[in-house]
Amino acid sequence: MKIKKKTAKEKIKELPEISNAMNSVLLLELAEKNCLTLQDFLETKNFKENSVRTTLWRLQKKRLIKKEEKSFQLTALGKEVVKALKDNMSVEKEWDGKWRIIMFDIPEKKRQHRNWLRFELYSLDYKLIQKSVFMGQQPIDDDINQEINDRGINDFIRFITVGDIDIDDDFLEEFENF
Repeated sequence: MKIKKKTAKEKIKELPEISNAMNSVLLLELAEKNCLTLQDFLETKNFKENSVRTTLWRLQKKRLIKKEEKSFQLTALGKEVVKALKDNMSVEKEWDGKWRIIMFDIPEKKRQHRNWLRFELYSLDYKLIQKSVFMGQQPIDDDINQEINDRGINDFIRFITVGDIDIDDDFLEEFENF
């Protein structure tokens, strides 16, 4: 009998649900730095303190992170989730010089799909430039486009590809350091 090797997406489905992009961002940040305090999380990304506190509490409740004194660390289960998240992320390709802008207005009743899209955009190193408007360098791959169609949210999303953007150099420098 041949044992089928599970794909990263199949492994993710077996793990605790990562309900929003902030959960994923904080888990990935914690995996990279190994041990962070609340203040470290607040300085890393421009998230609101209440949102970070709530997210950290939820991640603790799901047993993905643990708090020791004032710092947070990944648990064994958290490390599995991070590995699955990284396995599911796209491999970065050489930039073709074009910027991608993704705008969406997904209804509240489809919140889980909106959260999924945000996670995918963050995992492609897209940056939030305005509420529900992301900008990145990598094109959206066919798997994500297919998932958008399967989820029935394609009517709520606009994709724009731009060769040049008339914005200040500080923004672009900040974007490259994202």
